Amino acid sequence: MQRHAKSGLFLIEMIIAIAFFAVSSAVCISLFVQAHLKSALTHETNMAVVVAQSAAECFKAANGSPEETARILACDMDEGKLYLYYDNAWNRVTFGGDYRVGITIDTTVSPVNALIEVYGTDDGETIHTLSVKKYVSR
Repeated sequence: MQRHAKSGLFLIEMIIAIAFFAVSSAVCISLFVQAHLKSALTHETNMAVVVAQSAAECFKAANGSPEETARILACDMDEGKLYLYYDNAWNRVTFGGDYRVGITIDTTVSPVNALIEVYGTDDGETIHTLSVKKYVSR
């Protein structure tokens, strides 16, 4: 009888140890998933900033001209707004894609203003916004 009680106690200890490791591994997996999601969001934000800064430099190089900005960026104007499209690896595509950059240029004021918005096409949520001004002599 004594031997049976010791083996029962050992079994309970093993079950408690396995449960502890199961809970610990679940917490670790959850942390790794959260870290991966934050990493992906950070990469998306960084790429959106780079794309917006590149578009801003093209706007400045075009001296604030919407037509020249469209020519430099090799994109079309639609109702006074320029659009650029990127796939999920941030490679430029002609239309569609996972990300869209909208550039609105206001030439009626001095300095000329450009509002550059980068957003996802799936949810339409704005990832990054950049406002740029260019002084143009008239």
